[in-house]
Amino acid sequence: MNHQSVRSRVATFGALLVVLQPWLPSHAQQPALPRVRAQQVGRVAENVYVTPTGQTLTPAGRQVELPGLRPQALALSPDGKLLITSGRTNGLIVMDAATGLVRQRVSLSTNRTEAKVEAAKAKEAEDPAASPEVQPAPAAGSRTNTPASAQLSFTGLTFSPDGRRIYLATAGGNLRVFPVDKNNTVGTATTLAVPDAKAPKQRKEIPTGLAVSADSKRLYVVGNLGNKLHELVAETGQVLRSWDTGVAPYDVVLVGDKAYVSNMGGRRPGKDDLAAPAGRGTQVRVDPVRHIASEGSVTVIDLADGNVKTEVLVELHASALAVSPDKKYVVVANTGSDTLSVIDTKTDEVVDGVDVDGLALDALAVRRPTAARGKGNAGPGAAGGCTRVPQGRGGRALDRDHRRPREDDERD
Repeated sequence: MNHQSVRSRVATFGALLVVLQPWLPSHAQQPALPRVRAQQVGRVAENVYVTPTGQTLTPAGRQVELPGLRPQALALSPDGKLLITSGRTNGLIVMDAATGLVRQRVSLSTNRTEAKVEAAKAKEAEDPAASPEVQPAPAAGSRTNTPASAQLSFTGLTFSPDGRRIYLATAGGNLRVFPVDKNNTVGTATTLAVPDAKAPKQRKEIPTGLAVSADSKRLYVVGNLGNKLHELVAETGQVLRSWDTGVAPYDVVLVGDKAYVSNMGGRRPGKDDLAAPAGRGTQVRVDPVRHIASEGSVTVIDLADGNVKTEVLVELHASALAVSPDKKYVVVANTGSDTLSVIDTKTDEVVDGVDVDGLALDALAVRRPTAARGKGNAGPGAAGGCTRVPQGRGGRALDRDHRRPREDDERD
């Protein structure tokens, strides 16, 4: 496999836009840009946008506008028919992956009556992505949501492999679970608890990355504040096992009987390591000059024997993870170093790396390594043999349909 080639059919997000993108050849010509009046911001022509900073964007593919939403995560259903996202609001947006049409706006509320009312309000709103205002915390014993629990966390959105459930990590320290019926209709959410972080200055956990076992029976939840990976019964939320990770773990992927967890802050500091506060009373290794996190890492856990196998050092701010379709490699986005690290899943060692030219990647989807750019407005990057595809502003999440082969696959 050529690890320097980064080309894929992707679905990638901008801060206000979802890109549903067919592959474009590298030699495709950009459309002529329209003349823009001074201070004109937003869409100025079909598929042409001007940002508040004066950039003119001509993103590839088709844009699905979601005003009022800040997409933070994205997931494609196993059958490739549904595309879901959430962020900033207390709703889950369910789209038809082929057309980009919004099929449902599902409340994160676990109260069935309340969820129906909120969904009706959102449907009637002038803003198609508007979410009902989150109400103040209810009285003790009430079943309605508190403001903190009604939004997506940093990341954490996935389907079960059988396609019958959607799992969403919330900022309030628990999970929302949505049933999906045989007609691909998403139902009212229920809640699964996540073990508390018990950090010095905060009890509640901040769940982030999620992964589900191939048989859909086990759910793996990253505890970003408590520096843990938790294994739960996917249906009931019963906690089966927990493991220590590095500092500020972010994402998790499964390969065979192993779990790989990215750690934004690298290894836990030892007693002789230079360390600094990492938030809520936790500590992180720092370098002696800039006093910022000095490394990133990936914790490898053997699920068969229940032990942490190793911790792989990568580069700064290890965030998103993705697995190659042949399961031979795990790719790590090092957001703080503008690089990708490629880990061989047989040896659990870094065997390759890609410089992505200042793109601050924080989302991945792999056939050969592919990524979404966070700092700018184009991704993947040009360096290291990558192909640059224009996108909307501030890309935040990405997924690809692995069921659709690329034309150049047969030539490789």
